[in-house]
This record gives sequence, structure tokens and C-alpha cells, in this order.
Amino acid sequence: MKSNVDHRLMINTLLLVLTFFVLLNLFLTYDLRQEVAERVRLDALSRVPPMMELVVISDDSCVDCFNISPVVSQIKAMNVNLTKESVLQYGSDEARAQIEKYSVQSIPSVILLGAPETFSLSGFKRTKDALILSEVRPIYIDATTGQAKGRLEMTLINDPSCKGCFNIGIVAGQIKRLTSVRQEITLSSASAQAKKLIAKYNITKLPALILSEDTSVYAAIASEWANVGTVESDGMYVLRELPPPYVDVATGQVVGRVSVTYLTDVSCKACYDVSIHKAVLAQLGIAPAIESRMDVASAQGKMLVAKYGIESVPTVILSRDAKAFDVMSSVWEQVGTIESDGSYVFRNLGAIGGVTYHNLSSGAVQNATLPQQ
Repeated sequence: MKSNVDHRLMINTLLLVLTFFVLLNLFLTYDLRQEVAERVRLDALSRVPPMMELVVISDDSCVDCFNISPVVSQIKAMNVNLTKESVLQYGSDEARAQIEKYSVQSIPSVILLGAPETFSLSGFKRTKDALILSEVRPIYIDATTGQAKGRLEMTLINDPSCKGCFNIGIVAGQIKRLTSVRQEITLSSASAQAKKLIAKYNITKLPALILSEDTSVYAAIASEWANVGTVESDGMYVLRELPPPYVDVATGQVVGRVSVTYLTDVSCKACYDVSIHKAVLAQLGIAPAIESRMDVASAQGKMLVAKYGIESVPTVILSRDAKAFDVMSSVWEQVGTIESDGSYVFRNLGAIGGVTYHNLSSGAVQNATLPQQ
């Protein structure tokens, strides 16, 4: 009898345990289904185009302003539901209301009203319940003042007497590719207008380049200008750093017109071609103004050997004007010497390596090797 009771107790216990696990499984299954259903719902919502209103504020009087059409086209090509599209003219009451409400700074502009928090767009910033186009390239209208920004005036001042001076047109061309130059004036340094500008901005080197104050709206130029020039108290941008040759305004002398003397040895048929130095100088930004060749056996050649204590030929000697090139202060100490008269004498043939030269001290023809790393 007792065994039957125990047997029934075990069966009842087992049934209770099984019932518990069945209920637990049903609960977990239901919970999982709920989670899956929620994920499906959220995924479906994520594919539903967000509903927004598109507002464009433009100024038809600014014919050279930033073209807003590609921006609008890109928005329309996206997965968005534009419930309404409006084009407002700058100066109208409707435009003023939107500008004030959303702190619009530049015209033309695009406003996406009702953009959900989860929606973002490159080049736009969120203000209240809207996304506002924040990256408007010049030329644009300042929404506060109504003034056009980005129309530059460029003034170039050249010294016509310096035929080999740096071509300022190279810099001017680069600036014009990055900006909108609407007026360009080229002046001779001898003109009254040029003299006035030289004095006003304390210009010390010619040629010179001056840009109007709207240069400030071109971030790519304005952010780097401190490395090459100054911004004056009236907002004008004056280029100060020029590659030589240039005219020193104070003295009227040309600075950086380098003379190069190639010292050769015609008796050494195996010796390296000294002309390779010209290519090296070009890499340093130095274009010789005057070039001459002298053989080591000539009277002038012997004089140079004695004057500078030259022990190896071929070699090259630069005039003191090479000092105007900033790169020389860091490079030349590794390859040569600067003499008491300011001349630069190349001495370290190992710097070019693998060349054959004449050792004047021993009389031997030798090979130079690159220094060990």
C-alpha cells in the first residue's frame, strides 16, 4: 500500500515539474515572439520614408551665388517623403520668419522642417525641429546684412625691371581656382597706385599680391594664410612669403638670383657629369640665373681650387644669393660648406653616391659611395 502511495507521489511531482517547464516554455516563446514582432515593427518603420517639408530660400538677384539646385536634387533622390515644397525669396516676410526662427546665416539655404531626430544629413545642422543647410560655399548672401560674400578683388604688383623674378601669376592662378575673383588688377611698382599700396601695407618684397577682405569666407585659404602672409587691420590679405628671386623694396636689389659655377675636369673621362647638380637644385626650387663652366686645369679653375681648398672634382659652387632659399640652411650643412664670402661649395660626393671623381690630393680617380645608414 505504501509503495502505491509513493509511486503516485512521484508521478504527481513529475507532472508538476513537467507542467512548470511547459508553462515556462510557453512564456519564453511568447516573450521571444513579442521581441521578434517588435523588431519587425521597428525594421518596417525604419524603411518608412520620414515625412518632411522642404523649404528653399533663395535670392534671384544674386546670379553668381552658390547653386542650390544640386542639393535639392540630392534630397529628392533620397528615401524621404516631402509633404510640401516651398521656394521663398530672400526679403519676403515668409523668408524673414524662417531665417529668424532657425537662425539661418547664409542665402541660398535649404530647411527640412519636421526632420525626425533619427534623420541626419551631411552638410546640415539641426536647429529645433529642422535641419538647416550649414555648408554654403561662396558666393552667398549674408542673411543678416544682405551683403554678398566671396566676390574677391585681387591686386598684383610687379617690378618690370626684374625679368627673372618669381612669377606671381602662378599663385594668382591657384587662388582663382579656389575662389571667385571678380576683379583683378596688375600694377607696375613704379605707378603711384602701387607705391601707395606698398607704403600702406609695408610691402618689403616684389612681386606682391593683395586680396580683398572677403577672402575670410574661403576657409581653405584663410586657415593657411598665416603661413604665407598677413591679414591687415582693414581686412586685406597681403602675401609676404615669396620664393626667390624677388626684389627687396628697401634696396631695390634682386635677392635670390643665384650664379652657379660647375668646376669640371676634362682630363677625367670617367668622372661623373657635373650637370646632375642642376637637377638637384631644381628639386630645391633653385633655378640658376647665371651658369658657367670652368676646368680645374684653367687659371680660373686653379684659383677656385686654391681659394676654397677644393679636394675633389667635379663639383659645384653657388653664389651667396643661395642664402635667400630657406631650404639651404637645413640641407647644405649635410653636403658642403658655406665660405667666408658667402659662397656655397659642394664637397660631400658621398651624398650623391655611386659617382666617379678625381681626388686632387692623391691624384687618384675614385668612386664615391653612399654613407652607411
